[in-house]
Amino acid sequence: MKTKVEILQGHQIGGCITIISTEQMKLVIDFGESLPGTDNVSNVDFDWQNENVSGVFFTHYHGDHIGRMEEIPEDIPIYMGEVTYKVMLNIYQALSRHDDNMAKKAEWFRNRKNVFFIQPDKEERIGDMIVTPYSVDHSAFDSYMFLVHAYDEYILHTGDYRDHGHRGYVKGRNIPLAVIQKYITRYGRRKINMLITEGTTLTRSGLSRYTEKDMLHDADVFFRENKYVFLKISSTNVDSLASFAVAAQRNGMKMYVNGYLKAQIKIYQKASIKYNTKMYMFNNVEKLQPAPVKCKLKPDRIKAEQQRLRMRRNGFIIIASEKPSFQQTIDEFADLPVKTIYSMWRGYITPGSKAFNQELYDFCKATNAMEMHTSGHAYKDCIEKVIEVVAPSEEIRFIHTEAVNEFADLNICQELKNKVRWE
Repeated sequence: MKTKVEILQGHQIGGCITIISTEQMKLVIDFGESLPGTDNVSNVDFDWQNENVSGVFFTHYHGDHIGRMEEIPEDIPIYMGEVTYKVMLNIYQALSRHDDNMAKKAEWFRNRKNVFFIQPDKEERIGDMIVTPYSVDHSAFDSYMFLVHAYDEYILHTGDYRDHGHRGYVKGRNIPLAVIQKYITRYGRRKINMLITEGTTLTRSGLSRYTEKDMLHDADVFFRENKYVFLKISSTNVDSLASFAVAAQRNGMKMYVNGYLKAQIKIYQKASIKYNTKMYMFNNVEKLQPAPVKCKLKPDRIKAEQQRLRMRRNGFIIIASEKPSFQQTIDEFADLPVKTIYSMWRGYITPGSKAFNQELYDFCKATNAMEMHTSGHAYKDCIEKVIEVVAPSEEIRFIHTEAVNEFADLNICQELKNKVRWE
């Protein structure tokens, strides 16, 4: 290939950096933090002053893809979805209440120039390269794969994706594969030279296919018998938040969240209207008021007391935290038969795991939490289908995985296996 592709930290979960270069231009896709619990948790040094980067594209707002954004010099354009921008700003603003450095970061991000919003199927021309984003199903709302065109060569970078979320299968149709077939390969008329695909679940062997729709159904059934629930979940996992909110609404329950998550959900709601989908409307989400005894003003106390009466009468889902500050909420509802659901990756609460979180483990153990979670990443069969549909003519590269040799077990033809390259 005439186009040069370099992948940094591709053989770990998170922190991957992809560099695509021509003689004139150089693009970077994602610049995030390495996740704790991986074999390699170091963040590679990147020489921004001498690399002559023409632009940085972000696939989505998860920290392992965007977490080092502030290191990018001001004169380098960055490209991201509008929802990604708003979510990141909300996170910075929330953290800035207790962290002066985050306050400075929020101010920097709010005032940063050279931030451009990408849109699905709308080309971005960077010198002699054309980058076209396409929406993908992922646990982050605003996620993209990128088709890069240079020198009559095409490189497809998938970012994080899957086909088992609410945007994965619609009316029996596999949306990610349909998008690739219709818009990217154009039913085989456009040849893709290189495929760069995530392989997260290849590292996590033994996963059985469990979809967001499965989880919504199971949550619906669970809430019929259990009306008081604490839910431990990531604030940026929009699909699973929506699954639990919809299941709660079907059972006449509301979801109660803190101010930060309420602001985050407002972003999802507005985007939901724009994208013409009802799944992310979150009509039954309400901010959890402080305990009435904590309210100094009488109007605030009355408001909190009325909320608590509704919660006890109709049931509730409260987004939980393992932090000591959440203990007062646990104590406040100690007289009720509250159940706890843990909806995050199991590795965080598995003793001996590299990503083990003692505080989170103690919280789940103390509240007798049950697991109800689906992966934000493509299962093995989905990865196989994407490889087969793209059928790159020259190379396949895996990123976002520690399973360097697992491709040999993929159910794809030998011709495609022979195209796998590892750096």
